[in-house]
Amino acid sequence: MNYKKLLAEAKEFYISSIRQFDEICIDNICNLTENFSIVSFDIFDTLCTRLFECPLDVFAYVTNILEEHHQNLDNFGVNRFIAEEKARNIAWQLEHREDITFDEIYEQLFLIYPDQPEAVILAKEIELNAELDSIVANNEQIQLIKRLKNLDKKIIFVSDIYFPFSFMENLLEKIGLNLYDNLYLSSEFMKAKYTGNIWKIVLNDNPNETIFHIGDNINSDVLLPKMHNIETYHYDKWMGERRVGAGLASSLVPFSIMSKIQRLQNNTSENKVQNCELWYGLGESLGGILLKSFIDWLSEQIITEEIDHIYFFSRDAQIIFKAWNLLEQDQICGTKSSYFYIARNSIRYPSCHIDLKTHNKLSEASLYLLVEETILPGDTWRLYFKRLGIKDENIKKTSFSKKFNSLDDIIDYKYVNELKDFIQQELLCFLEPIFETEYENALKYYEQEGILDPKKNIAVVDLGWGGTNQLALTEFRRFIGVKKKIRGYYYGLLNKNAPGRLYSAGPMKTSFFNMFWLPHDSTLMQNFMYILENLHSANHETTIGFKKNNFEKYEPVFREDLDNQYINHYENTYKRFQDGALNTLSRWKNNELVYGIDKDYINLHSAISALFQICISPNDNELEILGSIKHALIFDHSVSAQLVKKELPIKEEDIVPMMYLWPCGVMSFWKKNKNKIDPSLYKKARDKFDTFPFLIKNYFY
Repeated sequence: MNYKKLLAEAKEFYISSIRQFDEICIDNICNLTENFSIVSFDIFDTLCTRLFECPLDVFAYVTNILEEHHQNLDNFGVNRFIAEEKARNIAWQLEHREDITFDEIYEQLFLIYPDQPEAVILAKEIELNAELDSIVANNEQIQLIKRLKNLDKKIIFVSDIYFPFSFMENLLEKIGLNLYDNLYLSSEFMKAKYTGNIWKIVLNDNPNETIFHIGDNINSDVLLPKMHNIETYHYDKWMGERRVGAGLASSLVPFSIMSKIQRLQNNTSENKVQNCELWYGLGESLGGILLKSFIDWLSEQIITEEIDHIYFFSRDAQIIFKAWNLLEQDQICGTKSSYFYIARNSIRYPSCHIDLKTHNKLSEASLYLLVEETILPGDTWRLYFKRLGIKDENIKKTSFSKKFNSLDDIIDYKYVNELKDFIQQELLCFLEPIFETEYENALKYYEQEGILDPKKNIAVVDLGWGGTNQLALTEFRRFIGVKKKIRGYYYGLLNKNAPGRLYSAGPMKTSFFNMFWLPHDSTLMQNFMYILENLHSANHETTIGFKKNNFEKYEPVFREDLDNQYINHYENTYKRFQDGALNTLSRWKNNELVYGIDKDYINLHSAISALFQICISPNDNELEILGSIKHALIFDHSVSAQLVKKELPIKEEDIVPMMYLWPCGVMSFWKKNKNKIDPSLYKKARDKFDTFPFLIKNYFY
């Protein structure tokens, strides 16, 4: 892919869509600076910004341009990061310098790639050109400076940057920001804003002057200047991100540019963005990229395998089904598709019936559903049996009290195996009628929908993780004599159980997550599963069974939505996300650019990078909305827990259970509150990420 063309198109798109600047903000700053003779500005992310979400993403862009030149510097993005860190450490250790030069960074890269000096020289040239090509001016700040100059203010620019003076002069002139009287760069003085020492030089050059500084960094541009009696203004409209979840892979570039332009276009005021807008915006970027790449991949599979009918499983695949229809894929692929109501309860209870009819006992998989996936910490026996549909009076007819004491006791997990034996030996007489009813109703619904057709090539689509529903459906078909296997297409499957089901369940393919990943990769996957499940929620509660309606059709029975809590929450959160995603798909379908990005740059690799960037290293807004997700903990969705509780660990035993649902999200929250956590405890939490890639481990220091 031609990323140079991508960047040029995105820049042209951004410049052509610049909105009117904020006159109120300009007036406000002019009033604030009235009694100051000098107004100072930070440069990057205040006066101008790169069209990359994070400054580090430039390295991912350089990697791609190198590849276009048939030069491969293995793992360049990460090594460019490491080279800068090494150069800074050497400069400080040998000379106590607070900054470095661009040349010093590349001296370290020559050492990292001793056999590829020509490629390193090319990378250096590409990086400098990338900085020039990606930079855009803040027109609001240009207007402000012109106003200030008319008020006879002296204008200075102060920046922590390793680029040489001549390069920065050229960069600023290129974007119309050669409006300064003096330019102070840390690379010239080897004194920096982040220490506050560069302000001594500024003040020494401007004796008897009063200075007002404007910048985006709360420490370097606000707090430290104040320690030198310089008044400040925190300008955070263009404040950049710093995250590394995607490992600076070249495939990150489309998402990076898309996210940056989205923020520049939508964050035109200093008012806090509402959560509903955050959900919609996340859908426009992440949601659109995910669905577009998955639909393209799925379309290829359907055509190759000559699938007659695709069933999109509820609830997770509802939004995928909508995207499939929006992009008119049935017509393109020559197939038919439908939305199929299914859930663990509505498929596993019929499977329990099949177990009993086939083997006269429940399988381990069915017992696992009835026990491990149903019991929650703190459950009493009475509550658990009620969840299974067994009345107290029936329990009293068994030997329960002799085996487990009181119905009101909290369930102890040491009784798991004894409970399974108890179910097999004494509870099946109460459960079998439930299982049989669910089976009969499911059979009628499945026949009605055509999923039991023995002749058609059938495929199912779901998010995945274990392929459980495909396996159960295959067993159901086999039980009634349908031997033809179905195919399953998923976002991802866990390597701990899915590979063993390939033979029995039928072919299963994944798009984003490989079921044969190494163990540490599946640990990473823990950060995606529950977020994706909730983002793919449907406009209905979970399916708990089927019934015949007044038109002699079988329809799903949903879990009761008390006081419309679920649907109200869905409308305000996940539907907003999905609306944003579908809007992006609609615009791409019409060959429009979406935040500067053409649909041709979207593929599985760019989608995976987007997922990693958000789920491994979320920004503040993402942490806020995604962390607030309440994930269902058991099969009937009756109990849920928040992905990131705004709580801090007090003892070591707190770490693992608090991290379980979203490890990187929880750790990101703890990092923000690091000063409130015992250092030894924080280190123990950080150690949980030792198997993660270098940049991610480093991110939590």
